[in-house]
Amino acid sequence: MRAFLVACRRNVGGTSFLVVVSMLWFAAHVWRIGDGPMGYHEWREADTCMVAWNLHVEEFDMLRPRISVRGDGDGVCGQEFPLLNAVIAGGWTLFGEQQHWWPRLLSIAAAIAMIIGLRRLLLDLGWSRSAAGLAAAALACSPLLFFYGRKIIPDMPAAALALWGTVLARRWIIGQAGWRSAAGGAILFGLVGMIKPIALCIGLPLAVELVHRHGVRALLQPRWWLFGICCLTPMVLWFRHAGGLGGDGYFLLGVPWRRSLEALQAGWPLGKLLVEWPWQLWIGLPLVPAFAIGCWALRRAPWIWWWMAGAFGVLLPFAGQFGPHDYYTLPMAAPCAALSGAGLAWAIRQRMRSIGLVAVILLVVAGPLAFVRVVNRYGVPYDHGAIRAATVLAVPADALVVSYDGVPATLLYRLGRNGWSISTQAELAQLPELVSRGARFLVARGEHRAQLDGLVGEAILTSDDMTVYRLVR
Repeated sequence: MRAFLVACRRNVGGTSFLVVVSMLWFAAHVWRIGDGPMGYHEWREADTCMVAWNLHVEEFDMLRPRISVRGDGDGVCGQEFPLLNAVIAGGWTLFGEQQHWWPRLLSIAAAIAMIIGLRRLLLDLGWSRSAAGLAAAALACSPLLFFYGRKIIPDMPAAALALWGTVLARRWIIGQAGWRSAAGGAILFGLVGMIKPIALCIGLPLAVELVHRHGVRALLQPRWWLFGICCLTPMVLWFRHAGGLGGDGYFLLGVPWRRSLEALQAGWPLGKLLVEWPWQLWIGLPLVPAFAIGCWALRRAPWIWWWMAGAFGVLLPFAGQFGPHDYYTLPMAAPCAALSGAGLAWAIRQRMRSIGLVAVILLVVAGPLAFVRVVNRYGVPYDHGAIRAATVLAVPADALVVSYDGVPATLLYRLGRNGWSISTQAELAQLPELVSRGARFLVARGEHRAQLDGLVGEAILTSDDMTVYRLVR
């Protein structure tokens, strides 16, 4: 046992260790990499792919991104900057249409970049190699990162860009790098602001670092203000532009503040943020003891606590959007993993070999357990290619379709068609009006189909749990 722990102390956290962690993480996530949008948050994946599809088949105009839930309009709608959507569309041009392994590979790559970036940041902060490497391993075992690291959503690339932007910006602030590093950090933060503004919470520990290194008077220096302006201006300009594009605001960041305030007053978001999600999502149950030890060991390390405060504090104004939207909390995964890594490093350094052995066992168990806990979220895959091929034969390319489903984009994306979305039985009364505006087909799945008797015509396509009906004029 002693030789084993000595070997762990010597090798953990090095480049070889990081390569092994990254390879294991990659191997765990290539499973079913070709699946289309499915499972938990299928609708969010469909949203992302839908915009990418319209960039691919219609017009590659990133300033006027389009959705398929457009009715008889053009689909141009204000939304987050479609950087990921554009990269997906470019990949489909190169590799062939609807190759879903490509967007999933982008998310996997972003997650691995975040794992590597956390180690790099902690080494820059002066952490030991073992603590930094173990923090990277703890992040790889985070159930939140484990699940969303293969989902087709922009939150994962945004989190990775924010972390690497922090590495570059901090080096410039403390004088380890010059203007190139500052420019790189500003570019990455600018992209993050346009894609997922929540991830800019990393700015709080950077501001504290700036004051700590250069004093309060440094805040009056033009270079720091210029850097901040360069980081935030793209976000302001983009969302001002997006707000003027029209649409129903479905893709806009706009959060109903009254709903968020009511949710905070009711207290349930705080329960999730303080009681349920930290252990279940951000850390992972096996590493909770290491997290607790890390909190004690780093109780006088201000940087990590300002990072935690920034990440946690930015979640509160968006509390009204919580519930199933746990991907909003991705900024919490990295600082929680850093504390867990500090606890693991403390354990393997102790003279009591049993403590170090327990820490190693918990880390080894954490990854497989994260997979076991999230595997049910992946859902049952469907044959996306077969559905698209059958749709080409049954539904004309220019036909407008009504999707009767609980979420707007999913079924329209499966068919590759545009149209309307209704989500409740009461909204079925709108069908005559939609038919008069050009709707020719209706698609529904699951129990929704039982509510369509007498309202639709013949079923022309059935695939898995989805059926397409002809609408009666």
